[in-house]
Amino acid sequence: GAIVVPALALATEMDHKTMLGTSLLAMVPTAIAGLATHAKLGHLHTNVAFPLVIGTCLGAFLGGKLASDFIPEQPMKFGFGLLMIVLGGRTFLNSFR
Repeated sequence: GAIVVPALALATEMDHKTMLGTSLLAMVPTAIAGLATHAKLGHLHTNVAFPLVIGTCLGAFLGGKLASDFIPEQPMKFGFGLLMIVLGGRTFLNSFR
């Protein structure tokens, strides 16, 4: 999302919510490929992963519903931009360690 959403903003006329959904869809094949690789290597802790799956799916569904039904696009764009600034600043500062 941190790369794809800004790239879509520059390259398309999509609204922010559509960019987020498109970015999430693009992550599915790579997540499946990564999961298959880690499963083959035995790098899965299923008794931890399954509760995480339930929680993240529930959170994603409820968060997506909340965002699409109740949060206007402008505050979402502002929040996403602010998050990118904070994460970028943190990465920048950590580069001096």
